[in-house]
Amino acid sequence: MDLRQLGYFVRVVEMGSLTRAATVLRIAQPALGVQIKKLEGEFGAPLLVRHSRGVEPTDVGALLFEQAKALLANADAIKNKINDYKGPPRGHVSLGIPPIVHSVPIDVIERCRAEYPEISLTIVEEFSSFLVEWIEDGRLDMACAYVDSIPRDMRGERLLREDFLFVGAPGMIDDNGSDISFDEMVKHPLILPGKENSLRRLLHDAALRNGVSLSVPLQVRSQPLVNELVERSFGYTILPYMAARLKMEQGRFVARRIVNPVVSTELRLIYRERRTFSKAERAVREIVTSAFKDEITRSLASGSSFLRY
Repeated sequence: MDLRQLGYFVRVVEMGSLTRAATVLRIAQPALGVQIKKLEGEFGAPLLVRHSRGVEPTDVGALLFEQAKALLANADAIKNKINDYKGPPRGHVSLGIPPIVHSVPIDVIERCRAEYPEISLTIVEEFSSFLVEWIEDGRLDMACAYVDSIPRDMRGERLLREDFLFVGAPGMIDDNGSDISFDEMVKHPLILPGKENSLRRLLHDAALRNGVSLSVPLQVRSQPLVNELVERSFGYTILPYMAARLKMEQGRFVARRIVNPVVSTELRLIYRERRTFSKAERAVREIVTSAFKDEITRSLASGSSFLRY
C-alpha cells in the first residue's frame, strides 16, 4: 500500500465509477483495476461492490475511504509546510493583543511589511481572557495577553513585567511624581472593566490581601471609553504603564505608581503547547518578542522603571 494507491481508491469512490476515475486520473482502466485489487489483497477484504451503475464501497471500503482522505490531507499539509520552508516566510498569521497595548502592534506591522512582505497578518484586539479562549479553540495563532497563570496545554513566553498606575485627568491628581499607597488608592471612585477581565481580577485579589475593597461605581468593557471618561474627569482608573504612557506624554493623563504593595503584571506571548509553527508564524513570533525588548530598552533609557524583563 502506498499513498498513490490510496489516492486512486479515494478518487474511485468519489466518482462512483472506475471508468470515470480512470479518465480523471489519466490512467488506463485495467491498470486502475489492478491497483484496487492490490489494495483488496493487502487488506484481505473486498473494498468495492460493482453494479450496473458503477461501484460503491463495502463497509470496509467506506472505513478505508474516510481514513485515506485524512491521511492524504495530512500528507498534502506536510508537503506544503516543507515547501514553505524552502522560500521566504509566507502565509497568514493571526495575532491577538489586548486593547491597552498601543505602540508595539504598529511596530510589529511595520517590521512584518518591511521584512516579510509575503506574510498576511491579522491583528485582533480584545481583552486577554477572550484572547486565551480564541487560542484554545484555534481562532488565533498566538496572542499577547495578561494572564495570572499559564492555561493548561499552552505555553507563555514572558514579554515584560510592568507596574500598575493610578490614573486620572490633570487637576484630579497631583503631578508631583509621588507614589500612592494601595489603601489610599481604593478610596477613589474607579472606572474599570468587568470582573471577567484578567487585570481587574488581579486588582481584586490584591485588595482582598490588603483587607480592603475597590470602589467601582462604573464598569466599562471598552478601554477607549474608559480612557475618554477618565479624561473628562468622571473618575479614575488603574492601568499598566504601557497603556497609560502615551496619554501621559500628551499631558492628558497624570499617573502615580501604586505601592504598599506594588501591583504589577506580566504580559506574555501565548500559544498552544503542541503547536508546530509555520515559517511565517515563527517570523512573527520573533518580531513580537524583539519589539517588546526594544520597548523595554527605550523605557529604561528614558529613566523609567515601570517596565522590566
